[in-house]
Amino acid sequence: MTLRAAASWGFHPTQEPSAQTDKKLRTDGPATGVRAVGSASAMSLSSGVGLITGLNVEDIISRITAVNQRPISNLQLRQSQMQSKISAFQALNTKLMSLNSALDDLKDLDAALELKPSTSDFTTVQVSGSGTSEGTYAVEVLQLATNERRAAQGVSSMNADIAPAGGSFSFQVGDGAARTIEVTAGMTLSQLRDAINALDGGVRASIVNDGTGANPYRLTLSVEDSGAANTLTITANDTILNFDTTTVGAAQAATGNTYAGTATSSGTYTGGGSRQYRIEITTAGDLGAAKFRVSTDGGATWSADDAYVTSDTPVDIGDGVQIAFSAGAFADGDSFTLDVTDPVLQQARNAIIKVDGITVQSATNEFEDAIEGLTLSARKVSGEPATVTVARNTSALATSINEFVTAYNDSVKAIRQLSSYNTETQTASILFGDSTVAAIQRQLTQIATDRVAGLSNSTYQALSHIGVTLQSSGELKVDSSKLGEALKDNAADVVALFAATGSTVNPNLRLLSASAEDMKAGSYQVYVTTAAAQARFTAANVIAPEGLSADETLSFTINGVSFSANLAAGDTLADIIETINGRMRERGVDVVAYDDGGKLGLRTEAYGAGAAFSVVSNNDGAGQTGVGTTQTTAAGVDVAGTINGQSATGLGRVLTAADTTDFAGLQIEVLADATGNAGSLTVRFGVAEQLSAALAGITGSDNGLIKAKTDGLTDSIESLNDRIERMRQRIDNEAARLRAQFNALEQQVASMQSQGSFLQQALARLI
Repeated sequence: MTLRAAASWGFHPTQEPSAQTDKKLRTDGPATGVRAVGSASAMSLSSGVGLITGLNVEDIISRITAVNQRPISNLQLRQSQMQSKISAFQALNTKLMSLNSALDDLKDLDAALELKPSTSDFTTVQVSGSGTSEGTYAVEVLQLATNERRAAQGVSSMNADIAPAGGSFSFQVGDGAARTIEVTAGMTLSQLRDAINALDGGVRASIVNDGTGANPYRLTLSVEDSGAANTLTITANDTILNFDTTTVGAAQAATGNTYAGTATSSGTYTGGGSRQYRIEITTAGDLGAAKFRVSTDGGATWSADDAYVTSDTPVDIGDGVQIAFSAGAFADGDSFTLDVTDPVLQQARNAIIKVDGITVQSATNEFEDAIEGLTLSARKVSGEPATVTVARNTSALATSINEFVTAYNDSVKAIRQLSSYNTETQTASILFGDSTVAAIQRQLTQIATDRVAGLSNSTYQALSHIGVTLQSSGELKVDSSKLGEALKDNAADVVALFAATGSTVNPNLRLLSASAEDMKAGSYQVYVTTAAAQARFTAANVIAPEGLSADETLSFTINGVSFSANLAAGDTLADIIETINGRMRERGVDVVAYDDGGKLGLRTEAYGAGAAFSVVSNNDGAGQTGVGTTQTTAAGVDVAGTINGQSATGLGRVLTAADTTDFAGLQIEVLADATGNAGSLTVRFGVAEQLSAALAGITGSDNGLIKAKTDGLTDSIESLNDRIERMRQRIDNEAARLRAQFNALEQQVASMQSQGSFLQQALARLI
């Protein structure tokens, strides 16, 4: 470094050396003096101030670094703005996804057009299901279904001996198999009850203490299933219990009677139901003079006083029940009781209703398809018909439309809030001027306001036609009155305005599913190469008019469920069909028995390879059904064919377009039972379908518009992070370089000072 350069850093070679410096030079000599200054320079840099030059090195470097870091601050500000945009797009995405969810019910054609049943008197008849068509029906309940219940006469206790000798006890429900219990000598009432219940034969046994007389314990038998066909028959009974005929119990004298004779009951009860007779003396006297009255309802009501005269011959006191007395004196108030037991507590009955004057019966209180698509539940006998109404559930549809409008407006508000400019404060929202947001707004508005293509023949072709209009704010507004009128006049056309619908001149084609996300609206040609078929079986024999020659059991296996139908000798084809269909209903399977030209026919309701059943008989003799003793399995056939010339997958009657086509997911039900050209189906997409497809493209988690936007912003943030890191590295390197330069400067200045002192001393010696 030259002396001029050194001076520019605050070093002046002509200045006088300090006393301290002069002392060091004189003591240590020139070399020692240089080393001392160099050591002082290193120490000065560590404290940030040069001891020789007096420069504040760290302050100078800090200021230079601050200037160099200004571009980093600008980049960090850009990152912050980008992160704010990401958060804003995520908030918008959430609103748009909520809008998409609000469209689900409007896209579901079946749900939107669902029929809702109602009843004018739910205490009489209740209704469930959806029905198949709108209508009003008069339903009158004439009789409720009951299960048969029987009770034997009473015995003294639950442990009373009811079997003097061994034998059996057998019972049968309807045309089912008889169930038998071994009766042992000395069997008690409770033991018989337990044995019956252990059989699990469709009958429940219990013991009831009716609190009457000396024999209050009665065994009751209750058939589990209701219906006139489920009668209870006692086929063998080696006990003392009587389940078949009425019993007139022994007369019992009340405690405290004056009369010391004997009262004897007799007769054959002809009334209905069990009851207790009470006899009370109303005129005292001897036999033949004393008189009495009778009550059959526990003393609530009585016959006239003195209505009957005591006698040693039987006196008829009503319904064939008689009482006689031995000689003796009677006092006023003396009383007697006798119990009459009718074993049939409740008869097996079908429920009976009338639907628009037509009588319908059911083994239970549930009537399935008495009105197609509905289940009627009889609750009580009515004096007049209840009105059952099946109508479109327009209130639910109106709710769905209003929920859609609310969700749409929430999305519009979010867009406005995130992309607006306040002219008063001259501040812009985070997404102001963003082209992606503007594109989303335009797309939503266009779909909500445009006419739906393909609805030129419909009453309603745009949302405004049903009272949903666009406001200046970009939000939608519902005219509830106009919407209500539209739903009342033509709910199906309102639904078509929202959902995916199909139309065709061929009644054998029906649209099941189509998505605007996967395909375009248009016409799709269907060609059938194999028609769908049900599983069918026809027995070999024509059933004679006189019916089957012998009993026969048919065993079925359907969808993993195995069961049998017992046919009796003499059953006609109509009887056989009724029996089998009853068993099918009980098991909840969709196989139907029918008359196939005088033979027994069986078929599934469903179509396709998944519809199958197996059947076998235990009797293949002449005069039988002809099902055969070798098991036969019948299976349906899936439809096969093409859509627009492209192979489609068949399942039952449904053709589904392959994922590789440009109409993936299109499902068409083909009702045709012949092969060949089945016609074309025109697919239209309503507002809900169009919006849902658009929103899928906007909010999609894989390649949605917003996802692409936020991914781009995230990439930019990461790219700026790389730039910032490189800039920081350069700044750090620059600071290190400056420190090294300042250190070198300190050493050079120290060296020059040492040389200057040496020259001064030399000059002084010369003078």
